[in-house]
Amino acid sequence: MAAVRRKHRAACHSCGWRQQLIKDRMRGESFQRWAARNMDNSLFASLLDIVQVILGVLVTLLYFQKNWSAWDTSIDDPVLRIIHAVYGTLFLLDYLLRLYAADNMETYVFSPLAMIELVSIPSQFVDVVFSEAQNRDNYILFGAMKCLRPFRCLRCFRLLSFAKTARMRETGMLFFAVLAIIICFGAVQQAMEACFCNDLPGLDPSNCSIVDRNTTGHCQDMEIYNAMYFVVITIATLGYGDIAPKSTYGRIIVIILIIASTVLLPLQISTLSDVLNRDTEYDKAYTARREQSPHVLICGEVTSGALDFFLRQFLHPNNLNWKDKVVILCPSLPSHNLKRVLLNAAYEQRVMYLQGSAMLDADLKRASAATARLCFVLTNQQARDADRSDTSSNFLTISLRRFNKHLPIFVQVLKTDNIRHVHLSGANNIVCLDQLKLGILARSCVLPGVSAFVCSILFAFRPFRGVERSHVWASDFLRGCSNDIYDVRVPLFLDGLVSFAFLAYVLFQEFGIVPIGMGHNEEYRLFPAKTRVRCDYKVYILSTSPDCSRRVDAISLSLLQKYQTMLDNFDEISRAWNKHSFSSKLATRVQRSSRRLLTRTTHRQSLVHSSFYSIKSNGRGSEADSEASHKSSIVVPCTTETDVPSATRDESTTHDATEPFISTASQPTSFLPLPKVVEGDDESPEKSLLPSQLNPAKRLPPLHVASPLPVPEESSAAQAAPEAVNGRSNSQLSLDYLSFLTTHVPDDLRDHILLCGMPNMLHDFVAPLRQPSRPQKKFAPVVPIVVLSATPISEKQHASIAHFKHVYFLHGSPLHLSVLTAARAAKSKSVVILSSTNDDDCDDEPDLVDENMIDTDALTLYRFVTEFCETNHHPDMPLPRILIVLNRPSSLRFVKDEHNKEPADEETIEILRQHKRQVLSRSDDPLDSICTPIFASGKVFFPNALDALLGTCDKNGSVIDLMYLFILGEPPRGDEAGRCLDQITIPPTLWGRPYGACFESLLLHHNILCLGLYRPQAKQNSYVYVNPSADVFVTPKDILFVLR
Repeated sequence: MAAVRRKHRAACHSCGWRQQLIKDRMRGESFQRWAARNMDNSLFASLLDIVQVILGVLVTLLYFQKNWSAWDTSIDDPVLRIIHAVYGTLFLLDYLLRLYAADNMETYVFSPLAMIELVSIPSQFVDVVFSEAQNRDNYILFGAMKCLRPFRCLRCFRLLSFAKTARMRETGMLFFAVLAIIICFGAVQQAMEACFCNDLPGLDPSNCSIVDRNTTGHCQDMEIYNAMYFVVITIATLGYGDIAPKSTYGRIIVIILIIASTVLLPLQISTLSDVLNRDTEYDKAYTARREQSPHVLICGEVTSGALDFFLRQFLHPNNLNWKDKVVILCPSLPSHNLKRVLLNAAYEQRVMYLQGSAMLDADLKRASAATARLCFVLTNQQARDADRSDTSSNFLTISLRRFNKHLPIFVQVLKTDNIRHVHLSGANNIVCLDQLKLGILARSCVLPGVSAFVCSILFAFRPFRGVERSHVWASDFLRGCSNDIYDVRVPLFLDGLVSFAFLAYVLFQEFGIVPIGMGHNEEYRLFPAKTRVRCDYKVYILSTSPDCSRRVDAISLSLLQKYQTMLDNFDEISRAWNKHSFSSKLATRVQRSSRRLLTRTTHRQSLVHSSFYSIKSNGRGSEADSEASHKSSIVVPCTTETDVPSATRDESTTHDATEPFISTASQPTSFLPLPKVVEGDDESPEKSLLPSQLNPAKRLPPLHVASPLPVPEESSAAQAAPEAVNGRSNSQLSLDYLSFLTTHVPDDLRDHILLCGMPNMLHDFVAPLRQPSRPQKKFAPVVPIVVLSATPISEKQHASIAHFKHVYFLHGSPLHLSVLTAARAAKSKSVVILSSTNDDDCDDEPDLVDENMIDTDALTLYRFVTEFCETNHHPDMPLPRILIVLNRPSSLRFVKDEHNKEPADEETIEILRQHKRQVLSRSDDPLDSICTPIFASGKVFFPNALDALLGTCDKNGSVIDLMYLFILGEPPRGDEAGRCLDQITIPPTLWGRPYGACFESLLLHHNILCLGLYRPQAKQNSYVYVNPSADVFVTPKDILFVLR
């Protein structure tokens, strides 16, 4: 039985090999068709081609060896005769097999290559078939037949069947054509020019030496290499004249050579040129090694504006990533504006554009996605169908994650509804463009200058190095723009010994650095004042210098001695300082520097961890798969006022002494101090940890699109009805929708917010306006919102805001006077103009020819609304604050504002130019027109700032999560409200004092962190000043940007 099994396995093994070599014959298939199918496409046919090519090359080499010095007509050796006969037999069998398998035998016989192969076969049997006497008598005829043996080199054309691309095939065709012409015509030319033997008695005419030949006639004995050299200079039209044909037959061969090369080679060159023209520079592949040139991958809908701002941020000198390359993988050819970005001198050497799809593994291999350091999936912010655009991003994420399970992927989406889908597909972090954009615009309606403040942080500028403080407002504004977000770590000897508030005080006093948040593993917090800072925590700071990390590392005990009175545990800090010797500190610093500058992995660790205020993926699959692949981060959207518990607390625990001087108050009252932040050594180890470490299992639920909770200002009956709202049927929602559409804007409405345009998710604009701006017992009055759009509001959009009160919708074009009058635009507090306010359902509208005119609709509406408000506003009421969204910074010069005017004197204009040249990294910077009053005052927002946000991920990957918390606010933690960006007026006791005194007083006595100033001017330019110098004097009109 064992022998039978072995025989069976051997039979199966041989059968498997036979099936791989030759395809099985199908039922009803003739033998001739079966042979033809195998000769066209089978492993046997491929091996046969390779064998024939090898044999043809061997025959050619044997001919060269015999005729190397001169044309030799002698008879071959017996062994060589047999070899040639064997080769000829194999050539004949191959010819007959292909003739039999040909679909049309007549066509195959008269094809040029088949005819040459057939003619060259008899030359292999000349010495075997004919006797030596016959060879001597007909040595010229048989010698001429042997000249056809090098023609077997034409078998090399069969190698073209292995070419995978048209470029390889046509290149090989041209190469083999030139090689065949040189070899074949060189052999023939040598034979035609050869001299015959002298007619001497006893001399064999078929086998005589060169000295015995008659060289007096029109002949010459040429070496085979000289004959091929003559062919090369002839077809190259060089004609050196050192070699020329002497015989008549030789000249005839030259004529044929010139005709053949003139016809065949240009045709093949033209074909190859057509193929090469089809393959552009965008069909190449990125092949640089990761160690020498690390790269990041960009795919998705790449527009010129998004790419320009991303590259400006990612390749900015402040990021210190001078070795990184950027590879762009896009399915279409670059547009004209996109080519201008790619050919920019600042990007040209570091950016490579590839045409291809991230859905195909072949294109991902071309882009070296397997070795990419980061991957960014961009989306088109002007897409008409947001769901379709997000679906494309979702599938691209799936494809990238399947191709590389460890690649950090950052994805842009348009709608908050699609965040979870992309999250489940494998994205490490997601930027919802509309959520952040509308959140910034909503906060700008109640907090003036927020958009300019955020853009100043996100856009990277060179440090402003003014020798003397200029009286021009732009000097302060550009000094603030020089601040970027960096991450640092405290020295090792301060591990767990100082609070975040004390660290913020020291860093500001010594270096002008402002810490704004802290992160560790999966946790991020804004200004955790009482939390003890550990050495493995990342502290996120605002600084004008990329060298801020070295400055923080250089904090010493001698520096802290100046603040000894503020530290109750200074003795413990001294012991920790003495414990860490100079050598250990030096080793630690070297280790940190090498890790930061060489491996560059510190930021990637923070990219793949989720944030403190985040949600884990549910339903992704098994836990093993989730841990093996990656970790994801999605920041929970801002908490609405309906999420705050309505239960009352003791007055002593809810009192906020900063309430009298908040920006929304009409008149500031007396300033009441808050309890001082105490630092002590009796703090338990648990208190030094971040809150989520105490209970890591506790996570916040995701924010629903339509929250069922009512607004806190409503009656107690409305507050007690969340279950009833949540349990409403579809019919009830439809009735509410119809009632909402028929509700008119009240005639006495004033101090409201007017939104011109319909965003993808209206909830993202309304929810931040219903968020409590600060922890307090009583809520501020709800600001009414009027949505004015030519696009009807959908039932789904209404369902997302149905629980919010005082929201009205007006259907119509804002370019009509009657519609603006009905919306009470002149009596509004703020007007927000989105970049696209037209009907998005018009699919027949052609695409924009000039991308620079994308803001024409918004600019036209801005001018119209501005003129309407100036004409119809009440004299006793201030003009509405008009905010506009522009896609291109170059459109700023078309925005007309009461303060947005060019200075009259040439001296001021020249000062502005010098200031801009200091902070801009190049002359054609896209933010060249950013130094304008209307932008500095926060009345214009560029959505491309969110593309720049992705560009900071290399420098600080956690900045996405940090910006979510910064813009939308932290969710509450138990009874403690989360911190958020806010504004307060200057306390009366600090009027006219330096900003440093204001920073110190609010930080140490009131647990409030100052970030900058908003300087409103009645008759001059209002502007934002981020992180001012300590010696800047504040005025009663200034407003502070704070975290509290």
